[in-house]
Amino acid sequence: PLLPDGRLLVMRSTYRWFNTHYQSIGLLKVTPVGQADTNFGDVGTKILDLYRGQEFPTILRTNPSGRTHVGGASLDTLHGLLDAISIGRLSANGDIDSTFGQTGRVVLVPDSGIYSFRHEQGGIMDDLLVLPNGQLLVMGATADEDVLNSFFQLLNGDGTIDSLTW
Repeated sequence: PLLPDGRLLVMRSTYRWFNTHYQSIGLLKVTPVGQADTNFGDVGTKILDLYRGQEFPTILRTNPSGRTHVGGASLDTLHGLLDAISIGRLSANGDIDSTFGQTGRVVLVPDSGIYSFRHEQGGIMDDLLVLPNGQLLVMGATADEDVLNSFFQLLNGDGTIDSLTW
């Protein structure tokens, strides 16, 4: 997204040179004149793993405070081959915001028996809204055989699950 100060933040999947088996999330922040923003990450770039190292990023949102939410699906091999919905929060300089979730990350693992579009089980995140009160509305889908199930999950500003869920 284009940030209020004219900087641009972009995201994509990336591989680390020492491990081409697992995708990470790659972020790049550039100044209004197209130079790497040296105040962000490591000379304008940030490599991020949200959950177990195989990342499929789909969502990048910023808020007026300068924090950035990154989200998508992460391959969860601990609970079987499934996609876990993962969200991370970064400060304006690219550091993990440790006040969000557990160590700056929130992972939502759908109920077992849910079929994912890529793997045997899991879910996919379609959108993330940062609400005016600081809460996050996570929207996505799971599928069980031929039935597509939508879900909405409300998170508090610190990443904890709010009791209101559809």
